[in-house]
Amino acid sequence: MAAKIAWAIDQIGAYRHVRDVQNGKACNCTCLHCGDRLIACHPDPKKKTAYFAHYNGSICSGESVLHKLAKKVLEELAERQCSIRLPPYYAEAVGEDSIGSPVYSSYDIPLPILKMQQAVSEQAMGSVIMDSVTTNAEGDKFGIEIYVRNRKTDADKLKFEELPVEVMEIDLSNISWSIEREDLEKLLLNGANRRWLNNLGQKHAKALAEHKLPHLTALRNQQITNVFDKLTKQTIANSSVCAIPIKTLASNPQLLNNNTHFSLKKRISVRNIRHANNDLLGSWGELIADVIVDDKLNGKKPIPIIFIPRGTVKQRSSPNIIFRLTWDSDAEIFSLKPTLRGVKKWRIKLEDLASSEAEKRNLSYEAISVERYQFLKELRSKPHERVNLLTERYSVKIGPNDTAAEGWELPDKLWAPLFIEFTLFKFRGRTVEVNQLVDDDTLDRVLNLSLTYKSKARRASAIRKLLDFLKVLHVVGNVEPLSFCQIGKKGPNRFALPHDISDRTNIKKLLNYYPRPLIQ
Repeated sequence: MAAKIAWAIDQIGAYRHVRDVQNGKACNCTCLHCGDRLIACHPDPKKKTAYFAHYNGSICSGESVLHKLAKKVLEELAERQCSIRLPPYYAEAVGEDSIGSPVYSSYDIPLPILKMQQAVSEQAMGSVIMDSVTTNAEGDKFGIEIYVRNRKTDADKLKFEELPVEVMEIDLSNISWSIEREDLEKLLLNGANRRWLNNLGQKHAKALAEHKLPHLTALRNQQITNVFDKLTKQTIANSSVCAIPIKTLASNPQLLNNNTHFSLKKRISVRNIRHANNDLLGSWGELIADVIVDDKLNGKKPIPIIFIPRGTVKQRSSPNIIFRLTWDSDAEIFSLKPTLRGVKKWRIKLEDLASSEAEKRNLSYEAISVERYQFLKELRSKPHERVNLLTERYSVKIGPNDTAAEGWELPDKLWAPLFIEFTLFKFRGRTVEVNQLVDDDTLDRVLNLSLTYKSKARRASAIRKLLDFLKVLHVVGNVEPLSFCQIGKKGPNRFALPHDISDRTNIKKLLNYYPRPLIQ
């Protein structure tokens, strides 16, 4: 059965839609594809669409009807000097600014148009028979291909790219066979999708984009210079107010005896950035700053500070910090990113400190019984039950006047026995100084105590008073200075601890023996 078609040629060669001719054989039309005689079928418009049928029962597919019709309509549109939309022109050139970020320059005409003066169908150009070659008022030629059934392949595109004219392809593959003329005109001029088969204008667009690139790069570099200068001044000014975080150095993980891992960390900051001499300040060369380690001023000499927008700085053996300008494309902001360099000696020292601390903790774990270890674990995991757990363990009662001791966050009746059982016991049978006891972090971690200098000083004062009280009770002994030159000089007292200092029964006896708060 032949395909249904909506367009045909009448006796004078004009293209006619089926609804514009008489019904039946009186239409006097022939097929655009095969040339056979047609009859017009005008069924009830509410039920079926009108169509042409082949008179002699031909099996014509009508494949090229729409294709031929589109070329004919293009000719008539050109005679009316209509404008046709072209695919967009777009080209991009990419450069690099002074900090290595990309700079984009583009040339873009999203809706270019061509005003047609003439269109010739099936015109040969080189080795290609063009569906339509249009000409504008200046005489410039432009090729148009119509895609109905056969889309141009990449191999076909290579042939078009050899031509001296621009060529586009208009996609009519998805329109109805019964399309009206007015609708077809709109699709050809503007509505249908189109793409370039040969885009000579792209080269011109690329050249224009490249031409703008140096100017855009210069503007970006000037912006970078201004931002770098501003951020550098802000950083130096802010450093006199507060420390600027730089990096946290962490040791390698140490495996402890309780099958947990421990890593020692040091927070490195800088404060009070200042110039080494007046000549370097204007160029943001090398400056110096004080080093802050874990919120404490490092006693060594200041560290060199270098501000640069981009590039590399020669490596040196001593520690130094590079502030380099960076661009965050997601947040669209500039910032100065610090890099800590030359800290090999610092890392070696940190590993030594970590090993020493791990050894100290292992000794603590070995000395703590399983029951005591579980109690500390429970005490740490249940901070809201801390007071109840401790009062039950040491059989003490807490009254309204038992306020928290400074530095311990617990009343004296609770922190003191806890300290005796879990800190003093590690030094039993030895002599010990107060600073050794306050530096032990067993209870710091369990009670989440503050590690500031003032808080540790308050704890040290409380520990000294406790040991003086235990000394009065002859529970611990005082070790006098042995050296002649130390006699009469004020210094940290040394206390001798008995082997049974950590026995819980003895601790309870001490509390019963001295009914008042332990520390006055």
